[in-house]
Amino acid sequence: MVKGISIKDAAHEITKNITDPLEREQQIYAIKRDWSRRNEWLNSLVRYLDETFLAELVAGMKEAMAKAWIEYYRGDNSAARIGTLRTIILGNYRTGALLIEAGVIKPAVHRIEATVDFPGTPFDCDPEMRRALLEEAERQRQEKEKADRKWLEEENST
Repeated sequence: MVKGISIKDAAHEITKNITDPLEREQQIYAIKRDWSRRNEWLNSLVRYLDETFLAELVAGMKEAMAKAWIEYYRGDNSAARIGTLRTIILGNYRTGALLIEAGVIKPAVHRIEATVDFPGTPFDCDPEMRRALLEEAERQRQEKEKADRKWLEEENST
């Protein structure tokens, strides 16, 4: 697989010169939040940059994909190979999306018509099941948020 640095380590490296612990943690949180929302802002960023940057970005993606293919063929188990294929697919998708957003290529217009109906899904037939699933998803989101806050407090105390 393509190897790199974790977002946590990158955020700590970027903020290593900030002396105030609270401000440093806030900056680390902002970096992580911005990185998790990169799909929202990365396309807009590329739109405003010159063609040289876009060409370098695409060349970097091609190089990363070439290295990913090497890792795929070197993979010694199916999980590693599947993970590498997912990385390759995601990289190609992102490259294509960036080129479309930058106006280099035109998006294909697809018309998909639903010809098959799948009755019996929990959302279709049971409103109670739908409500229970939504409540469970909200509970899990709140637990994750609580765990994130706890992690930040622990990081601040160290």
